[in-house]
Amino acid sequence: MITKLFFHQVGDNKKRLIWYWKLLIIIAVLAIVIYSWIDNFSSFNQFGLNVFINNITSLFTPNLNHEYTLVRFLAQTAFFVTGGSFLGFIFAILFSYWTAFKIQPFYIALPIRLITIVLRAFPVLLFGFLFSNLFNKQLAATLTISWFSFLWNTKYITTFFENSNLKYFFNKKIREGSGFKAFWTTIFLSENERLWLFFLYSLEANFRWTTLLSIFGIGGIGQLIVDPLSIRVQFDLVLIPLVVLITFLIFIEVVVFLLSSFVFEKNSEDLRPILKTTVIEKRKWKRIIFILFIVVLISLSLANLVTIDYRINDAEFLQDFFNQFFQLKSNLFSSNDPNINPILMLVKLTTQAISLISLVVIFSILFGFISCNLFKKRFSISFKILLLFVRVVPSILLFRLLDPLFLEAKTTIILVLLINHGSSYGQLMSINFNKANQNIINNYKNHGMTKGFILWNYLLVENKPNLINITSDAYDSVIRDLILFGSFGGSIIGSRITNFFERAQFDNLGSVTIPLMVYLIAIEIIFLSVRLTRISVFKNYLY
Repeated sequence: MITKLFFHQVGDNKKRLIWYWKLLIIIAVLAIVIYSWIDNFSSFNQFGLNVFINNITSLFTPNLNHEYTLVRFLAQTAFFVTGGSFLGFIFAILFSYWTAFKIQPFYIALPIRLITIVLRAFPVLLFGFLFSNLFNKQLAATLTISWFSFLWNTKYITTFFENSNLKYFFNKKIREGSGFKAFWTTIFLSENERLWLFFLYSLEANFRWTTLLSIFGIGGIGQLIVDPLSIRVQFDLVLIPLVVLITFLIFIEVVVFLLSSFVFEKNSEDLRPILKTTVIEKRKWKRIIFILFIVVLISLSLANLVTIDYRINDAEFLQDFFNQFFQLKSNLFSSNDPNINPILMLVKLTTQAISLISLVVIFSILFGFISCNLFKKRFSISFKILLLFVRVVPSILLFRLLDPLFLEAKTTIILVLLINHGSSYGQLMSINFNKANQNIINNYKNHGMTKGFILWNYLLVENKPNLINITSDAYDSVIRDLILFGSFGGSIIGSRITNFFERAQFDNLGSVTIPLMVYLIAIEIIFLSVRLTRISVFKNYLY
């Protein structure tokens, strides 16, 4: 009876939501999105344009007499990012084996999965501050990168395992009786190209993330950009390290693109006798490049491990922190002030996330559409290069430049994160659009259909599952970024975490952070439940 109230039958085993319920949902979603826009976008600051122009002028008038020590900071960055990313990736592979529902029994995978969800719920701000207070800069940076890489690679690699065809794994597991051996031979070795791609994308993201790490006082070349933009803003000290950082990031992007396109990408090989020599030669070069890649990776990781100072600065600090962290202050929750009550802070954070994610989805589709193969190659490549340059510009620099233009910092943060996430997810949407059936697209073109018509009636329909996945991933990501930018006014809750930690008010810190963690855990469990339903884990793998 309840089913008939909401759905109507369109086939033997297929039901569809009744149109007026669908319309009601659309109206409700639009109302929430519009409210979030109104609540989070402030007016343009009419006096800020001159400040913005002066900041741009100062940025492009570098101080040539300042000593920057670029080589040392760049080498330090390469060491701790590579070493931390590699260490986190190794642990992610192991944990993904134990958390994949299609590989492990449900009673094993679920508890370990929940542990990783809880660990991921700790704000990056919190661990960044903890590590930077306990260890020296290089060790703190390595641990933060490792922690971040481990938790997020575990999530994505586990999803990859659960979406894979594991027939050969189960057959080998039954024959040999060893689950890990079967996993190693049928999944890890056969899919190692795809797994290395996860590492490359993680490595690239971590290099771009180094400037944000410097907020915690962690070293690296990002520190040369963050320090002049902190208390006493000095744009004239930013350009030279910025050019070096952007050049280095573009080099990393090019290396990742070449490795992912020619070394780690699975391509079908033409084994005709006439081309056999070419195929063998190609395999040989791929093997040589792969060996060189591994040698460089291990060398940088070992260099990082050797040069780290492993001393702990203040062991008692950690004990004091956790003794106070779980002593929640009930008076904060009874306040009606959204700047004090943690629950009201979460409501505000949610409206910020909704306003941002709605724009990210729109601009991701737009950017992906403009840079896909529907347009002339020269135009799409030019736009991809533009997105690349936008993506590698540090977010903190964009914030300092754009902030005078608006009356409230929260508007600036949303625009900065929109630029960052829109360009990143736009690249992903472009890849998905380019996988569409070219024959169908040509058929639309032959019938005189416009590019906009093809986007709306074919590309978006075909990529609906990808768009849903991107939206869920982006929602989780933008919430964490809003928290991270709290020290710049990005979110009340992020600002409170920063202030309470700096003042050593760890009981107040716990009162704000624990509800936030529960909120993040709830969101991830909801997304996980949707995914479990899609892979039918309860039906096929509950044993």
